[in-house]
Amino acid sequence: AITATGVCSTLRRMPADTVLHQLTATAYGRTLLAKVILVTGVALLALWARLRLRRAPDPLTACTPARAEIAALGVVVMVSGLLTALPPPIRRG
Repeated sequence: AITATGVCSTLRRMPADTVLHQLTATAYGRTLLAKVILVTGVALLALWARLRLRRAPDPLTACTPARAEIAALGVVVMVSGLLTALPPPIRRG
């Protein structure tokens, strides 16, 4: 939810006719897209781990997706930090 509101807030700042260009042509836009993809991947890994944990007789079988989820969350934090260092997109007005 936090990522979704942040992405929406960023997209609102961009003029509507330049959103696609700014997401693909600027470092900020490409980093933002990478973060969205990573967060989606983390959500899928979390779902996979939870399903394995629920269905498996041995809870340790969920370790692999859970470890991957933790590693991916670390990358998300690094990408989020990078977003704070990059110049923000063009604002309206």
